[in-house]
Amino acid sequence: MEELQLLDVMESVQILERKLTMSLVDSGLRMPQYRVLLILKENGSSTVSDLSLRLRITRAAASILINEMIKNGYLTTRENLEDRRSFHIVLSENGQEKFLVAQKSLYAALQKLTADFSEEIIKGLNAFSESILKGEKNHRKNLP
Repeated sequence: MEELQLLDVMESVQILERKLTMSLVDSGLRMPQYRVLLILKENGSSTVSDLSLRLRITRAAASILINEMIKNGYLTTRENLEDRRSFHIVLSENGQEKFLVAQKSLYAALQKLTADFSEEIIKGLNAFSESILKGEKNHRKNLP
């Protein structure tokens, strides 16, 4: 059985992240901002605490990021009817437009990066990614 070249995998992930980050330049977004928009696009709304968990960052870091995005007009807030101490974060119209531009840029970059990949390689990479993420989710569930 072939051995996983961990350092090569880590370097490849860093290169991929740099290239995808560069593809976002035209949209005016950074990768963490895009991830917030993606989560909200998928879920409709979220709290700061939920976003911090999904982004795997502290609640304080999530608050700073979200406040910046509200200031830039990408997000708005909505009262949380279940808990008046918190609020829901939602995409603004401007945020939806930014998301679409960024999504097109990322899709084009991924198409270019993976143009020479076989379907088998893509399936293998997706399976590897899913197993890593699943393991991380299971690990977080077992934390006190």
